Amino acid sequence: MIDKKRRENVLAILFIFTVPLLNILYTVLNGHNGEVYNLVTDIDNKIPFIKYFIVPYNMWYPFIISTLFYLCYADRKVFYKTVISVDMGLIFCYVVYILYQTTVPRPELIDNDLITKMVSCWIRKIH
Repeated sequence: MIDKKRRENVLAILFIFTVPLLNILYTVLNGHNGEVYNLVTDIDNKIPFIKYFIVPYNMWYPFIISTLFYLCYADRKVFYKTVISVDMGLIFCYVVYILYQTTVPRPELIDNDLITKMVSCWIRKIH
């Protein structure tokens, strides 16, 4: 029999996995089911594409998960509030994504280096 403290820890850690599970919905919802709106503005056209930004972009996901693990052990009350807030934010976004589908044209990738391959991988993943 698992003691109460260990069971609470296991349940809390399992609760973290609601975030990646909800992210799976994004791939399901990321299809064109009708009219799609292009959100590109004149300002967007003036911002250069910098492929190296893929590095901090990729670091975002481990940062979120590691922060949730930290909060899980540092402050359980803040942890639950944070996970619920992230989950609610994802659900809200996904409802918007269903009702108002958008697109942003992706840049043409020319180079064949590691960074460009990382960008290409993300572009394939979201399209």
